[in-house]
Amino acid sequence: MKEYSYDSMLEEAKAAGVVNEQKMWTSACMAAKYMAMAQRGELSKEGYWKFMREQHELFYGPHYNEDFAMYDVAGITYLSKSGDRRTGARWTKDEIESATKGMSFPSGTTIWDKYVAFNAFYSDMCQLLDDDIILKAAHKFFFQDEDAAQGKIWKYMQAVK
Repeated sequence: MKEYSYDSMLEEAKAAGVVNEQKMWTSACMAAKYMAMAQRGELSKEGYWKFMREQHELFYGPHYNEDFAMYDVAGITYLSKSGDRRTGARWTKDEIESATKGMSFPSGTTIWDKYVAFNAFYSDMCQLLDDDIILKAAHKFFFQDEDAAQGKIWKYMQAVK
């Protein structure tokens, strides 16, 4: 996976038209906090990704892009039905896109939100449920929960880390 950098994130946000003066001031204040941590030698790789996640959410809201999806799914570990230790994705982005073609999703949902949600749910339920049921249950849990805030999978993955 390529290294996702702060400057590339800002360039992409500018190109996407999601940058404004208020967001840039907020971003600069957040960056100052993390730079002070780095200066004191307190910024770990996890700290870097926490900073990047905060910045991403500031500009794009609580939704995944490819970089964060790949990072979070790569960190998933679980036991398969046969009891083998597994890491990472069960399904590819394209497999999920195909399997969920007839399902409806809230406005703003990205393919990367789906990629993370279905793979995360699989890792938790694969010992109990078949793939088809996992897909239906994950869809209901992450994307059809009427009282959940927007970006449930984004917030969920931060909570389980």
